[in-house]
Amino acid sequence: MKNANKLLIPVLLLSALGAGAVPYDEGPADGTPMSLGETALYNKVFPNLSGRAPAQQAGLMDAAELERRYPLTAQDRSRITVEWLRKLQTQEQIDQVYLRLPSGPVPEGVLKGSVIIRRETLRKLAQGLDAAWSEKNGKSIFRRMCGGTEIFECITQMMWSGKKIYPRDKAGEIFLRNAITKKVALQLGPVLGGNKFVLESMKGQLTENFDGEYQFMLFPAKVHCGQSLLDARRESIIIDYSYGDDAKPFIPGIDDLAGRNGIYVRDEIRMVHPKLYLGRAYLERIFALNFTLEPVTPPADGRNACHDSIID
Repeated sequence: MKNANKLLIPVLLLSALGAGAVPYDEGPADGTPMSLGETALYNKVFPNLSGRAPAQQAGLMDAAELERRYPLTAQDRSRITVEWLRKLQTQEQIDQVYLRLPSGPVPEGVLKGSVIIRRETLRKLAQGLDAAWSEKNGKSIFRRMCGGTEIFECITQMMWSGKKIYPRDKAGEIFLRNAITKKVALQLGPVLGGNKFVLESMKGQLTENFDGEYQFMLFPAKVHCGQSLLDARRESIIIDYSYGDDAKPFIPGIDDLAGRNGIYVRDEIRMVHPKLYLGRAYLERIFALNFTLEPVTPPADGRNACHDSIID
C-alpha cells in the first residue's frame, strides 16, 4: 500500500467508527449537569467511599474486586443510556462500566452508532494527518472531504451512520459493514488518487437502506466471540477487520484500509442491555476510542450468545 494511503487510514477508520462524538474531557456535551435520576444512577455505579471520588475509589481495585463489590444488575444496566455515558468525565469511568458488562448475544441488523472520544485528541490527530497529507500531495484531504465544516464535527457527524451485522452465512460466519454517507463515500476514490476501478466498483454495488436512507456499506469485518483486550476474564463480541476480505463483495483499495493490509482495526463490544452495546476500538491493538451501538431490532435472548461466565 502506498505511504499516502497509509497516512489516510487512521482518519478513515475513525470516520468509520462513529458519529455524535463526545468531548468528555471538557464536561457534558451540552454543558448541562446530570438530572437527579442520572445522578442517582451515577452514585450506584460509582459509589463514593471513604471520602474518595467515585472513580478514584473504584480505580484502586482490580476488575474482579470491582465487579464483586459493585456488580451492575440487569435493572441497573437498563437505566444506562448513551446520554448518561456521554456525561461521564474520564476514560477510567467508562472502563469501569465496561468491565462489569456481560458480552450478551451478537446483535443483528442496523446498529446506530455514537462515539465517545476526547475532542482535542481527535482534532490533533486529524490535523497532523492533514498536514502530512497536504505536504505530500499538495492538497488538504479535509478541505476536500469536509468543505468548511470544522474537522471534529466533520469526522464525527458527517461521515458515518452506523454498522450493520448480517445473518450467519452458509459457512456459519457473521459479517458486519459500516454505513458511510454517500457524500463522503464518493470522495474516497478521488482522495485515494482517482482510482477508476475503486470508483466503478463502488457505484451502485454496495448501497443499502440504512435506517431509512441509502448509504454505502463499506469496511467489512468478521464478527465472533473472543477474549477482550481490556478484560481477559470473559469474552466480548469481537469485530475483526483483518478478515474483512472474506466478505463478498470486497473492494480492494477501500475495504482493505481497515484490514491486515492497512492498519489492523479490532473492535470489541459488550451488552449494556438489549437496546445498547458499549464498545472499544483498537488500531494495531492500541486503544483508540469508545463507541456505542443501538440495535434497531434488539437481539433475541440467548441467540448467538458469547460465553459470559468468568474465565479462570
